[in-house]
Amino acid sequence: MRFLPKSRVGRTFLGLFTALVASVAVCAILLFLRWPFTKAKIVRELEEVSASKVDVQSFRATYFPRPGCVAGGLVFHHKQDIGQPFIAIASLRIESGMAGLFSEHIARVTAQGMHVTIAHGMQETFPEAKASKIVIQDLIADDSLLEFSPADPTRQPLTFLVHQFHLQNVGTQNQTSFNVAVSNPLPPGKITAHGRLGPWNQRREQTPVSGEYEFSNADLGAFHGIAGKLSSGGKFSGVLGRIEVSGDTDVTDFEVASSTNRTELRTEFSALVNMRNGDVDLHRVLAHFRQTVLLAVGRIAAQPEKGRTAEISLFCKNGRVQDLLRLFTKSGRVPMSGVLSFSAQASIPNGKQTFLKKVQLTGNFGVVAGEFDKPETQHSVDHLSAGARGEKNPEDSDVVLSDLKGHADLRQGVATLSQLTFSVPGAVADMHGTYNVITERVDLHGDLTTRKSIANTSSGLKSVALRVLSPFFKKNHSEQAPVKITGSYSHPSFGLDLAGKKNGH
Repeated sequence: MRFLPKSRVGRTFLGLFTALVASVAVCAILLFLRWPFTKAKIVRELEEVSASKVDVQSFRATYFPRPGCVAGGLVFHHKQDIGQPFIAIASLRIESGMAGLFSEHIARVTAQGMHVTIAHGMQETFPEAKASKIVIQDLIADDSLLEFSPADPTRQPLTFLVHQFHLQNVGTQNQTSFNVAVSNPLPPGKITAHGRLGPWNQRREQTPVSGEYEFSNADLGAFHGIAGKLSSGGKFSGVLGRIEVSGDTDVTDFEVASSTNRTELRTEFSALVNMRNGDVDLHRVLAHFRQTVLLAVGRIAAQPEKGRTAEISLFCKNGRVQDLLRLFTKSGRVPMSGVLSFSAQASIPNGKQTFLKKVQLTGNFGVVAGEFDKPETQHSVDHLSAGARGEKNPEDSDVVLSDLKGHADLRQGVATLSQLTFSVPGAVADMHGTYNVITERVDLHGDLTTRKSIANTSSGLKSVALRVLSPFFKKNHSEQAPVKITGSYSHPSFGLDLAGKKNGH
């Protein structure tokens, strides 16, 4: 036994060295038996958590600086696939620490070139999927693509470009934090969000989620009929299937296509988003433009054969009619001012028609203390009122149009007006007809009732004709005559409507 060290130090060193070699050998055997990063084990784990058949084109284990593996060309085939695979990943890198080799803990998973396709009709949950016990410290899938295939194969899919996707502390029993940045397709703009997700529920749509978001530089011009850049921010909470969202939006240069006037549009809102089908319940939307506030409640949901349609109830009390008209008039000057109140039901179907062409609306409106901006129009109103009261000249002060109210049905850009009444001192009008909000053509017919002779409301040859016909218009202590308002919104024409009365207008 001459090769054994004679000194105590030598024997101690040899013992330690032998123990170290034995430990390394045991670890090597354990790693060989328990090495988690084999192709078979990785594929099995991925198939179980995704309820899919997974194909891998290439695979290699990595040992330094971190143990793990790299898989290339992964394709997940789910039984609900229609034409395209559920998930395709160009490269998947899995990294672990030494402690992770003996526990179900992974330091980092990085997916490159990931493309997720959600086929139309695919279920939101996969009951055959199994919950994994593995915890991932960091899951990164930047520059990914999320695609929703439509029911109609001839239509383009809805595609989201995911610039940043970062999850931390990923596990079925853990609360996961997330940071994401996505390009939204409609309206085009960038969404960033951060928050917390989990712990995972066995019914995945019941998994809790909460956080904050920002939506920036969204181009409203994509909706064919309106324009402007939208910014929004707010909070969200709930479960993955149904998320409550509240926040505000700001459009500094909002514009309707038929108008050249821009205005700042601000809203405060709360809504419920159904993440399973994209339906949105609008609990409360307060829209502020200039000095007018509009309240909206309603729903945006898919309808059979109509696509996604917005059904909204609109309310306004003591707003300014000039603020609303400014959104739709082509001139920089608003033709009328006054106190506006209305209630209406609006339907905005899906489609490429312009906003004014496709919006459908029915409701009642009223304007108090109305005045006209154009001097000649206001002068005509003053003259009408003075004549109806039996005065030769209008008063110095402008006459206001009071109690303008009526019912409107808007279809294909044409508003059918009924029960339309208005009054000025000495006269009351009761009319009906149409107004084309696109061409701004007016075609209204009805009756004008005056306190004095109706001939006083006109001058020249018109006045002579009205005096001849005045006995036919006599009714008790007032006179009533058929009248019409035609022409355009900016240049209306008011006159006697004997032909209309004859034809039953």
